[in-house]
Amino acid sequence: MAETDRAGPSEQLAEVEEKPYRDRTSAFCEIRKRELGLSQSTDFSRRAGGSEALVKRMTQYGKLYGHKGCVNTVCFNLNGNVLVSGSDDKDIIFWDWPMKSKMFSYNSGHIENVFQARIMPFSDDRTVISSGADGQVRVGEIKEDGEANTKQIGSHRGRVHKIAIEPGSPHVFYSCGEDGLVQHFDLRSPIPTKLFICSSISDNRRLPLNGIVIDPRNPNLFSIGGNDEYARLYDIRKHHQTDLPTDQPVDLFCPNHLIKSNRIHITGLSYSNTSELACLIQRRTNLPLTKDMGYKGGKPGALHRAKSTVASDIGSDGEEDREAIVVRFSNDEDGEDGDPGECSIT
Repeated sequence: MAETDRAGPSEQLAEVEEKPYRDRTSAFCEIRKRELGLSQSTDFSRRAGGSEALVKRMTQYGKLYGHKGCVNTVCFNLNGNVLVSGSDDKDIIFWDWPMKSKMFSYNSGHIENVFQARIMPFSDDRTVISSGADGQVRVGEIKEDGEANTKQIGSHRGRVHKIAIEPGSPHVFYSCGEDGLVQHFDLRSPIPTKLFICSSISDNRRLPLNGIVIDPRNPNLFSIGGNDEYARLYDIRKHHQTDLPTDQPVDLFCPNHLIKSNRIHITGLSYSNTSELACLIQRRTNLPLTKDMGYKGGKPGALHRAKSTVASDIGSDGEEDREAIVVRFSNDEDGEDGDPGECSIT
C-alpha cells in the first residue's frame, strides 16, 4: 500500500495564511488551526467567539416550559448538562439540558420574585443559593427524590439582584443589594460577614447595588456596580485585616465622558476568563461619543494597571441606551504605578 504524502503543520499553516484575509479571519479557519495545534485556546476564543459567520449560523436550540411567571435567572451547573432557573412564581426548576426537559422543581421559600439562583460547584448539584426581591439570601439542599429543604441564611434591606460564587468553591459566595451592603457567605458558618456598605463618590450616601462578580483568575478580587457611573474593584484581603466595615475600593473605573452624569446605572457586570471586566451601563441621555473618552479613576496601586475599551450602541429616539465598558486588568507585581488608563471606541 503506497504511502500518502501529507503536509506537516508548518506547511498547513502556510497554506492557511496564503488564503485571502476574509478566509483567514473566519471562524472555520480558526477551528482548523486549533485542531492542528497551531492556535492557542485563548486566541481561538477571542477570534472565533466574535465571528460573524458563527453568529449567523446560530439557531434556537429549544424551548423550556414550566414557570408561571417571568424567568429572571438561568444558570448552568459546572458540567453544563443541568440548567437551573428562577422566576416571579418563586419556584426554582432543574432542567435536563441535553434532553430539553424538566427534571423537578421546588418552592424557593422566597416571598417575592426570585432574581438569581446558582448551583454551588462541587456539590453534586445538590446545593442551590438564591436571592430575590424580598431581600432574602437562601440556600436549598436537594434530596435524592427531588425535594428540597430551604432556609434563609442572610438578608438585605432591599432587593438582592445578584450573588457571586467564589470560583471552584462549594461554600463561599457574596451578595449585594439595593441597601448598598456587600456580604461574604461561607456555608460552613452560621452567619454571613458584613463587609461594607457602598457609598456614593459624590455625596457619600448609601449606593444601591445591582451586580457583583469575582475575578476567575484571582478570587481575592471582586467588582461591584450600582446606581452611579463607577465600577468598583475590591480586594477581600483588605477586609480580612480589619474588623471595621469600611468601603475601600482598590480602584474605580469610569469613561471620562460619563463622570458626574445624571441617571447613570451599572446594571450588569461580567468577568472573562482573562480577567477582563465588562460593565453594562444604562442611561437615558444621548451623548456624542468621540475618541479618547476613557478614564481610570483612583490611584493605581501595586496590584493592578488597567486599560479600558468602550463600545456603545446609541439610539436616536432618546430612550434608554446601553453602553458596554471593558476594563482589562493585568498583574503589576513590581509595585510600580501603571500607565494611565486608555480608552478607544470600538
